[in-house]
Amino acid sequence: MSFKTITDSALVCEKGSESTLLKVTSQQYSKIKGMLIATEKDKDFPVNILPFGRCGILRNSCKCKPTVWQKTLKSKINNNAKLGKDSFILCDVGGKIEFKDTGENNFSKSESSNSSIFNSIPEKSTEELEEEQSNKIEEEKGNITIILMLLFLISLVFGVLYYKLSSVDQ
Repeated sequence: MSFKTITDSALVCEKGSESTLLKVTSQQYSKIKGMLIATEKDKDFPVNILPFGRCGILRNSCKCKPTVWQKTLKSKINNNAKLGKDSFILCDVGGKIEFKDTGENNFSKSESSNSSIFNSIPEKSTEELEEEQSNKIEEEKGNITIILMLLFLISLVFGVLYYKLSSVDQ
């Protein structure tokens, strides 16, 4: 079982001299305890990932070049996999960036990662169930709006046809 990662979770680079915090910008609505849930799109330097101080490879200030997040979770937000406590990303300069459990990260218990050997069905937390229900409601609202628009257009077409046919009889 893995843990979801939220904004302001501590990150460390094995080649950096300082830890930093992850900033979530990939989405603005999925939250746990008021904090945004991180996704695989949260990888831009210096927007999502701030400098790690002095780089042990460059022997200068951090010039992080993140690649692709690994060990992401199975569930997604906007077709982007959620990040978990075990997720990590490699830097093209040479370091490995991962989450550091400081005890303050407030990781939320959730689901297994994509890299899991077993294909188990994770238990869903209350937050996940509420998120799913909210997404379904929004989708249903959109579908209802489309149906109402189609009904309006159909009634408009029939109204025009009725008007045309009634004016032909006179």
